[in-house]
Amino acid sequence: MLPAVAVAARVPAVRRIAVPRPITHRGVDDATLGRWTAPLRQRGVRRDLRTALVGMHARHTLAAGAANRDFPRPVLIAWGDDDRAFPRRLAERLAADLPHARLVTLPDCGAFASLDQPEMLADLVDEHLRAGTTNQL
Repeated sequence: MLPAVAVAARVPAVRRIAVPRPITHRGVDDATLGRWTAPLRQRGVRRDLRTALVGMHARHTLAAGAANRDFPRPVLIAWGDDDRAFPRRLAERLAADLPHARLVTLPDCGAFASLDQPEMLADLVDEHLRAGTTNQL
């Protein structure tokens, strides 16, 4: 199936259809989509992607969350207010599991905050990093 995806990804119209509204409100320009899908033309990349996709399981994410329950540093969780790919309950659960987490909701944003609200996300990350540096001095 991945070889067919790689061939289809060469067609700009198909690439645009592949990035639905739940992922991003602003959309993704064709040049960026081309850069994202170009690696799929390589057999090794398709093999590695398939291995990763087949190996994905919630138990890995849950184990990582459990291993970090005592993480001593501040954590910023930025979540799109219209993220239909990843339910908000997951963000809330993550925030509850991490003792120093702060959940921030980004307006007019799907799953890819870096595409929909890049300036707002950058400002949040900058603020978060500055606060972390200040707290360590």
